Amino acid sequence: MLYKIFFIFFILFCSPIIYAKHAPLPAQVLLNVYQEPSPIKADDKYFLVYEIYLTNYMKDISKLNFFQINDTHKRDLITYKNIKDSIQSRDNNNHENSLTFTAGETKTLFIWIPYTNESELPKELIHHLTIASSFAGKKYVFSMGNYHVRVAPYYPFMINPPLRGKNWLAGNGLSNTSDHRRTSIIINGKPYYAQRYAIDFVQMGSDGRSYTGDIHKNSSYHCYSQDLLAVADGKVIKIQDGIPENIPNSSKFAIPINEKTLPGNYIIIDLGKGKYAGYAHIIPGSFKVKEGDLVKQHQILAKLGNSGNSSEPHLHFQITDAGSFLMSNGVPYGFHHFSVHPSELVDDSDISLHIKISNKKFEERTNQLVLQNSLINFE
Repeated sequence: MLYKIFFIFFILFCSPIIYAKHAPLPAQVLLNVYQEPSPIKADDKYFLVYEIYLTNYMKDISKLNFFQINDTHKRDLITYKNIKDSIQSRDNNNHENSLTFTAGETKTLFIWIPYTNESELPKELIHHLTIASSFAGKKYVFSMGNYHVRVAPYYPFMINPPLRGKNWLAGNGLSNTSDHRRTSIIINGKPYYAQRYAIDFVQMGSDGRSYTGDIHKNSSYHCYSQDLLAVADGKVIKIQDGIPENIPNSSKFAIPINEKTLPGNYIIIDLGKGKYAGYAHIIPGSFKVKEGDLVKQHQILAKLGNSGNSSEPHLHFQITDAGSFLMSNGVPYGFHHFSVHPSELVDDSDISLHIKISNKKFEERTNQLVLQNSLINFE
């Protein structure tokens, strides 16, 4: 993991209020990029996904009034016009003032840059921004430019599917706004994005619903108790078992949710090359392997369930750079082969998942991931 912290000391330019070169100090704004972006492929496109932390060390309120990212091809990728929805503060309700930073405030910029072709992927991204603030009662504009972030080469890591069957919804899947994408946890002073590319797999019926029968019985859900499969050859390094299952869609958990119980019963497999596969919310007592076992691709590992931080049966699946569900970062991956088409979530009074299934034919895909709420067939 690349860890960068830079104080930005750049040339100040003239503002319409006062010459910024007269400012007694450079702009005291800290810009952090904790992990360089790696390309990921989905929907036959390529994406660069990473996070920027901006901290206002000025003694007064500062406002981001210009932001731009260019690549080595000198294309404008992200501009001030579309950055607002990518900014998140610790006060998630403060969207109206997302461009304004109080003294000492840190905001996260969730960057999402699409590319059409692999040949367009750059080696570097170049960031430019302008901060308006004041010092000793006078207003200044500070220009900060040429902040370079290296882009990792595109080395696709492809795996087999963790499930069999049809109509698997990629819930909270790849996008810049999904709950997985926007979730981080700070441990020992460092932020981790283990769920950056994670997917909640839920199997949907022909009616677009995830269950048939009693909504409060796990056995009513189409995906419940299905086999979880090894996505590649590897070694089982961690199993957690014994956590009871929840009553689905009851707004209650079987046990208190904390750092240990969050993923419920889970398994982590070391796939080699610094990649780890994590499977969460498994049925207690359903494991077919134990810690230390070597597993082969397609081997049955356990049964899909509803333990931990889960409202209804589903598989939370992620590929990370370390053998921990929380102290790791999500890394790009994809599936060797599947078929897919988009679906649309339906917002109605039913508390379970409900999607609108289109009449489009499923399209074949190879060596890539899927976007959020895609419907997938695994053979």
